[in-house]
Amino acid sequence: MDKHQIIKEALARENLSIIEALKKELNYQKHIGKGTLYNGFYYRITNRTNSISLLILNDTPYMWLVNNGKSGGVTASYQAIADWTFQKETNGELTFGSEHERNNFISTVKHNLEEQYFTKSGDRNVPPYGYRRYFFIDFARESWKKSGAIKRLEDAIVKDVEGIVKKELVRKEIKLTIVE
Repeated sequence: MDKHQIIKEALARENLSIIEALKKELNYQKHIGKGTLYNGFYYRITNRTNSISLLILNDTPYMWLVNNGKSGGVTASYQAIADWTFQKETNGELTFGSEHERNNFISTVKHNLEEQYFTKSGDRNVPPYGYRRYFFIDFARESWKKSGAIKRLEDAIVKDVEGIVKKELVRKEIKLTIVE
């Protein structure tokens, strides 16, 4: 058995809570779209000389753009934003009093995306205002830490180690008893 197996197993169990924190933040920001980024998280455990790391990964090409933003904005076609708007209307997340109001909204979103992708405090692109912001990973990390995850992880490792130690002691006592 790998001497670090207990730690690796505890990290593997905890990956789900980290991924859930990331998804919760993306959901809060209403940044789900087709679900590619939202559903693209997976984990890998790496074992180096002096450390074991749990890596949460996502191969979605625009993940870092969503997290870090882009000061110069992004290219956004009117049709893509219109399609997104109609989808939000269908889901009941947006409503408009007229076609003119919808077109103004689409133009405003297009302009804001091209000028400045997101702002740290939240952009005014998507009602209710203030959902979109930079650093969704940092918000998710803080949420995960506040959930007591680090203590939960430490306790799980200690419990597993204690279980192995108790089993080994019982085995030795049984061997001693049998020998006697």
